[in-house]
Amino acid sequence: MSNETLFTEFVYIVGFEFYSSLETSQNEVVNERREKLEQLSSQSENYQKQIEELQQNLSEQVHERTSLSERLNEVEVDLQKAIDDHASLKTKYQTLIEERNALEEQQALQSAER
Repeated sequence: MSNETLFTEFVYIVGFEFYSSLETSQNEVVNERREKLEQLSSQSENYQKQIEELQQNLSEQVHERTSLSERLNEVEVDLQKAIDDHASLKTKYQTLIEERNALEEQQALQSAER
């Protein structure tokens, strides 16, 4: 075998090893990227689920707050009605007492006249 043939075979072997090494490195890079992409995709799905849960919780809290606010308004209306009724009854009671006192005074005068 001549030196040229040996050199050609050497170049061929080195080239083949280099190509094999390059292909192996490329496959490793592709696999790493695929794994990273799968991890990111999984994280993204988890974040999306968390966002949906938080949105659901927020929606429930807003609904509960609205319901409580409506109930509070109803209670305030009922309380104001009770206060108004109480004031009206107090006025009627005071009027009745004044009428009773006037009648008693009138009876006392009539009794004194007799």
